[in-house]
Amino acid sequence: MSTSIEKSVTDEYVRAVNLNRRIITAAQLAQQSLYEMCMGFKEMRDSKLYKDLGYSDFGDYCESETGFKRAQVYSYISVAEKLPADFVQSNGQIGIQKLYLLSKISEEERAEITQNTDLESSTVRELEQQIKQLRAERDRATAEKSAAEAENAARGDAVSALEKARRELENRITTLEKNIRELENRPIETAVEYVDRIPEDYIAKEAYER
Repeated sequence: MSTSIEKSVTDEYVRAVNLNRRIITAAQLAQQSLYEMCMGFKEMRDSKLYKDLGYSDFGDYCESETGFKRAQVYSYISVAEKLPADFVQSNGQIGIQKLYLLSKISEEERAEITQNTDLESSTVRELEQQIKQLRAERDRATAEKSAAEAENAARGDAVSALEKARRELENRITTLEKNIRELENRPIETAVEYVDRIPEDYIAKEAYER
């Protein structure tokens, strides 16, 4: 009885171990294949090799040969272009939609999202909301920083204007003091009046003697 139970447990354990290995191997291959497929689509589009297969349009090639719509293929290409290969290969299990969302944000934002979010258990909608919230917080922080910088700049302009006015006032005072000293040191001049017009009742001396 005991030997039978041990054999049963052992058989199940071996089966579980083998199945786990197959799953891990398949997952690793799938993740690697995902990135290779993304890069393949990118190369096919950039090189236009689809024309050698008889297609004049890249979208027609994608739909006819792979069954993927043009928009979906461009999501794969965006992942290949904007995400590092190791990131895609290590996170391929989260799906192309999440990877595409992560490809549209900056490396700094992606690092913060990856650090604070369980990408595998989060839904696409939840990840999208987290990205929107992160960007809203960053935009608010940027706006506050810009407002503070503008306020500091305005305060600096006001201080500069006051300093300029002070210097102008000091220069004016200096000029006025100089003028006052010059006036104080100038000698008093006696004004002399000259007759510049002959009075109407004037009688010349010769005429008076005659």
